[in-house]
Amino acid sequence: MSPDSVSDQFVCRIWLTRLPLWDFMVTSTYNILLMASERYVAVIYSIWYNNNVRFVSILASTFCLKY
Repeated sequence: MSPDSVSDQFVCRIWLTRLPLWDFMVTSTYNILLMASERYVAVIYSIWYNNNVRFVSILASTFCLKY
């Protein structure tokens, strides 16, 4: 294996920078915030939520797909 192989470049540029770790942490944080806010709306505004569940679901899925 040469010092400039593709796997060596991947390890140096991506893995050792801890990019996957930070990516998973940010994604997890957004997911928890989204679920908490959705549950908050479902509990506090239950009548409105029951009438608009489809809209909230589409909004939540769009937000998740963005990240």
